[in-house]
Amino acid sequence: MLDFLATATVADVAETAASRKGGPRKQRNPEGLAIRIFKDGSIWPSTELVSKFDLEYTNKGEMQQGCGFDIIDTNLYPTFQVGKRVILISPVNRKAGKVDIFASTTYNDDDTPKSSVLDQGAKTFGKETLLPMLKDVYDIELTDDKEWEDLMVVAHPVTNEPWTLPNGRQIAYIPKTISRGDAKGQVSTVRRELPTFYVLVPATIVNAEQQPKAVPVEDETVANQPEPVESTSMELTDNPTTYAEESSMNMAEAEAEVSESLPATTE
Repeated sequence: MLDFLATATVADVAETAASRKGGPRKQRNPEGLAIRIFKDGSIWPSTELVSKFDLEYTNKGEMQQGCGFDIIDTNLYPTFQVGKRVILISPVNRKAGKVDIFASTTYNDDDTPKSSVLDQGAKTFGKETLLPMLKDVYDIELTDDKEWEDLMVVAHPVTNEPWTLPNGRQIAYIPKTISRGDAKGQVSTVRRELPTFYVLVPATIVNAEQQPKAVPVEDETVANQPEPVESTSMELTDNPTTYAEESSMNMAEAEAEVSESLPATTE
């Protein structure tokens, strides 16, 4: 499962900045390190994810504002070399700006957050960007029959650590698709310091790969029979003609033996 991620690397290439041209609560938040996205675009984190990446909102004006996530299509970020197209998720301090999900909240008069990040369910990025990205990258589309999908935050399967920039590099330029204005649809970049990367994998794909392959049983009587023992003296050959001729000769000899054992018939 996800073995291909073991060979994923972050290439040591020069990056440049691009020039600009819900339902019930118990059903909203997933379990484990994951986010849940609904067909309306609303995105909900798990409590484990909030704790690990410091996603909870703090009071207005506090020095520590916590983190959100950048969401990255590897088609737009060839620095991350994985062998197939995937979606990356990268934690980033909210103060850095231009954060894709869990970026901001509104505040009460006493400067406390009006909602927890667990309850917010912001829709804009999910509806405009992440849902189309899921369709393009993983061929997953949410409908009335499938209203939500859990997206697992996966580290390197060998080290269990996130991917980082190679060879001491500290700066990356992360692609961002402009969603408004005259430049809507164009790709710009945003500067990030010491980024770390995880892969965002739909639970549907992970669960499908974990399912054992079913072996159909046509007849219980046949199924309970011992396996036939094959001769260990058979020698395979790369020459099909030789094998076919040998099989034909063996069949002819067998027919001759059977014919000799039968009583003679009279007309």
